[in-house]
Amino acid sequence: MDEDDLLCVDQKQTQTGAQVKPCRKTTKVCTSKEEADEVEAAFRKRQESWEQAFLLDKDQPGLGSWLMGQRVSSTSFVLTCVACRGWAQADITSEWVRGKPILKIADLKKEEDESGLHRAPDVAMIMDVWRKFKAGSSCRAVADTGAFGGRHKVERLHSCIGNACLEADRDALTTARVIAIHQDVRAGVLQIRFSATLADWSCLRGLLGLDCTPGTKSEDLQEATVRILSRFCGGDLRLMARISEKVEMIDADGASDEQRTLNLLSGRAGAVRSTMFPNIRIRVRDPTHCARRLSANPWAVDPYLSQTFLFYIGGAESMTHVIQHSPDLRHVFSENTCSVDSGTPLSQQTLNRMRCLDYAPHRFESKCKPLCRFVLVFESIWRTALDIMVRRAGTEPARKAQAFVEGADVESLLQLALLADAGLQSMELVRFYDGDS
Repeated sequence: MDEDDLLCVDQKQTQTGAQVKPCRKTTKVCTSKEEADEVEAAFRKRQESWEQAFLLDKDQPGLGSWLMGQRVSSTSFVLTCVACRGWAQADITSEWVRGKPILKIADLKKEEDESGLHRAPDVAMIMDVWRKFKAGSSCRAVADTGAFGGRHKVERLHSCIGNACLEADRDALTTARVIAIHQDVRAGVLQIRFSATLADWSCLRGLLGLDCTPGTKSEDLQEATVRILSRFCGGDLRLMARISEKVEMIDADGASDEQRTLNLLSGRAGAVRSTMFPNIRIRVRDPTHCARRLSANPWAVDPYLSQTFLFYIGGAESMTHVIQHSPDLRHVFSENTCSVDSGTPLSQQTLNRMRCLDYAPHRFESKCKPLCRFVLVFESIWRTALDIMVRRAGTEPARKAQAFVEGADVESLLQLALLADAGLQSMELVRFYDGDS
């Protein structure tokens, strides 16, 4: 048995009288009924000692063993894992779910000698894998270390750890005093997060779920919310009712369809009523989106500030544009950034990685970033402009560099620095509101 199979836990046992569903037929069978009889007899001799060795929980021997031998046909005898087969999301491709065929007594002895059959992965190993996943490592990266088995085994560990985290969240929410739901739709995916105050007054935050086909209408989003909550509860109607009862705050983006979804979920949509969250006290428009919209292109309202931004950062004639769209000039700028001591608060490592001002006009964050870089490494940009004028005299970049040198003045540079400060402050506001995302 693979070690990760032993991580599965379920309430179905063999010694408590619970019914165990028959396993699927396997394609591998003994050559004759007599051979299958011999294999079954050999297992029965070992059954008592094996069941004592392979308990579901060593601290609770009354739960019984996870190992079960089963005759599925006249010529087929298999070993199965009761816990794996009882698990709701059991991987039916695993032979320990389908039934591992034993064709001869030698196979039975081989299973008895298998070290993986005797023990699950120890806690230290599971925690090591958990820490690597939490740090952002992929299953392939963890498997490539060679310390935790192959990729398939690591993926199974990943699945088991994820299910354990899900069970922990479910157990915690059964004692929740108050729950807040945070909803967001982006790129056709509905994401719902939760924040809960538990019985001991501690706070728990987590992901309720995702739905990749939520639709665009408020009724569709309502149905997707119900699907997410149902999947999270895993068919536990009491938990679903508990969460529905304890949700007192719900927030979403300010878009009309999402706000109407909140009305539907809280039963405030006129004739269309819902008992999904009957105790809603507060409905909130997501302040993160509001803050992001308030800070988008604030300089556009002032002609002088708008012209200043275009001259230094956003215009096609700006030095930012000249440097960013030429690999050679990016290299010149990078060398100047590394060699010029401008007294910036940036570390040398950051300066060494800086290849351009990283301007992308389609979002505000990528306008704020080049603003700050321009101010912090202005001396490097100035020296780059002079290099272009000397080394590429008569070219289009040289013309733009000369226009920059001649057009820059103290007043506009001071205004640019103030714009950079304002941009940073607006991003801090967005991050403050976005702390739970």
